[in-house]
Amino acid sequence: MLLGGLALFLYGMNEMGKGLELLAGNKLQEVLEKLTSNKYIGILVGALVTSIIQSSSATTVMTVGFVNSRILSLSQAIYVIMGANIGTTITGLILTLDIDLIAPFFTFIGMIMMLFTKKRKYKYSGTIIFGFGVLFMGMNMMGAAVKPLAANREFTSLLAKSSNPLIGIVVGAIFTAVVQSSSATTGILITFANTGIITFESAFYLILGTNIGTCITSVLSSIGANKNAKRVAVAHITFNVIGTIIFTAASLSLPVVNWIEALSHRTAEQIAYLHTIFNLVTTILLIPFTDLLVDISKNVIKGSDEKEKGLSLMYLNPEGYHDTIPTIAGIRQESLRMLKYTQENLKLSIQDLLNHEDDTTANIAFNEEIIDYLNKEITKVSVKTMTNDLNKYQYKQLSYYLKIASNIERLGDYAYNISKLASRMYVSEIKFSSETKLEIIAVSHVLEKLYDDVFESLKENDFDMKEIRTKSFIVQDMVERNRENSLHRLRNGSDDAETGLVYDKFYTYILRTRDHLINVSNQYATIYE
Repeated sequence: MLLGGLALFLYGMNEMGKGLELLAGNKLQEVLEKLTSNKYIGILVGALVTSIIQSSSATTVMTVGFVNSRILSLSQAIYVIMGANIGTTITGLILTLDIDLIAPFFTFIGMIMMLFTKKRKYKYSGTIIFGFGVLFMGMNMMGAAVKPLAANREFTSLLAKSSNPLIGIVVGAIFTAVVQSSSATTGILITFANTGIITFESAFYLILGTNIGTCITSVLSSIGANKNAKRVAVAHITFNVIGTIIFTAASLSLPVVNWIEALSHRTAEQIAYLHTIFNLVTTILLIPFTDLLVDISKNVIKGSDEKEKGLSLMYLNPEGYHDTIPTIAGIRQESLRMLKYTQENLKLSIQDLLNHEDDTTANIAFNEEIIDYLNKEITKVSVKTMTNDLNKYQYKQLSYYLKIASNIERLGDYAYNISKLASRMYVSEIKFSSETKLEIIAVSHVLEKLYDDVFESLKENDFDMKEIRTKSFIVQDMVERNRENSLHRLRNGSDDAETGLVYDKFYTYILRTRDHLINVSNQYATIYE
């Protein structure tokens, strides 16, 4: 019965957190992506996001993912995790509520909403209510199972051993690492307290240990990530270990237990208050030493953060696709990187067309290989991520990123095709006139500005489609005028037919490049509209 109650409790907590994350997932992503470097805003965001989704583990996973995607810096991530430690204590305070009798009612209402409502937001709300009810039903089952143990001297004396600092901290850390939730450990201790089989003194060091054990989540989520993401895990562990040392030392020299006991006569509330006070006080004490936490993490995880350029992902962890929000952020960053490679190849290919060099051709071929690799990896990870339990907005994002990657890959193809035209001209000894070269330089200059506008719009999520379309029309007008000029040169004999064919093919690729840039802009704008 105890294990069944524990299973229900963990299942209810998972369902409630999943429903909350699905209901607010896109907003959480926007909030975390737009996080400023202000330490207090970072802490506030971490606390707010965690209190909403009821899981510091989920916030930590997102934070590690955003550092891996280079959206957050290491110091920003530390502030968010400080806030997450505070936000997770809300769960403990909720668990002290006395709603045992109406918990099944919450479960029933939640199930009705999940089964009989069509709109996703109502289904997700039903999942939250259902999980909330199941969580308390699990606590009731655990309470009923352990109640007889209150009279068992051997069991109570075993629990009393946790009042030893070393034993309590180690047991609390190990159990929390296994269940991967400090809130779950706190909930179990609150259940024990409600049945009278554990004292606050026995629970004190167990709670301190939970704060170390919960760091396992950041460690696991950093596997396969870049060095900075691994440093977040190190900083998380360091932060909680320092807090545990401070509170252990304080409890051995000061009547800390008595101070917290004075806040409430209920042991369950005392446990929840300790969890809150620990994280609040530790955060307040360590805010001034964030740079020290950064230095410690850099000394533990040494080396450069930069991944090798070329056929590797810089912002995306393919094995972390189960964590939807940071994965989508990584896909976005890799898409921008892919777009930059196509822009570089367009510049190189036009340069090659005007003045052929073997080194330029080799660079273009290498960049094209990277573009194809990124397209394949983005597509693979996007499709895998679509198997997750997504909300409507996340599904929309992934669907459009697949289209965007395909369009960007086509941009790379057109740049590569221009390079092949350059090689054909070199082999056939075709030469452009100075007038033709000036026309190509002029149109490529406007197209370059269009590329810059599209890239900046995508990077900043600020779409001035009017300006982008204006430049695209200018490109089209210039191409039409230049083609007319080419026909005139063919008629008067200043250009031969083979030169005219190359010139015409070049402008076909330029117009298709323009079209796909507009496609990419429209698709990005649709995601964020």
